[in-house]
Amino acid sequence: MLTILAGIIFLTLFPTSPSNPTSLLHHTYFTPRESQILHRRILLDDATKSQLSRHVSLTELKHVSFGFDRLRANAMTSIGAWILLLTNIAWGMISDRIGKRGPIVTLGLILFWGATVRFLSSAYLIS
Repeated sequence: MLTILAGIIFLTLFPTSPSNPTSLLHHTYFTPRESQILHRRILLDDATKSQLSRHVSLTELKHVSFGFDRLRANAMTSIGAWILLLTNIAWGMISDRIGKRGPIVTLGLILFWGATVRFLSSAYLIS
């Protein structure tokens, strides 16, 4: 509970960005002149921070390089996360129903490791 409270306080009071140093509650910590000086100093320190960057995952790049458009590549990348979400819920329900979490977690890890080794062996042609 303390962590959640600290996170909420941090998100509401911390400045949103160097170019706009106001919190979500619109509290300004600096005068407009100080804000301008801070922004210039950040850009002088690292000029690449002036450019907007778009974060792209490696799997999205792989799918885009195979000829899929960006939306389809994002959708294909998210399939694993959805499977993981459903699997976590299923394993949790099974372990709650059986009442033995240790063996269920161990079985889940063994299956995960087996799938990972199988995927890596087929992806990198390891015999």
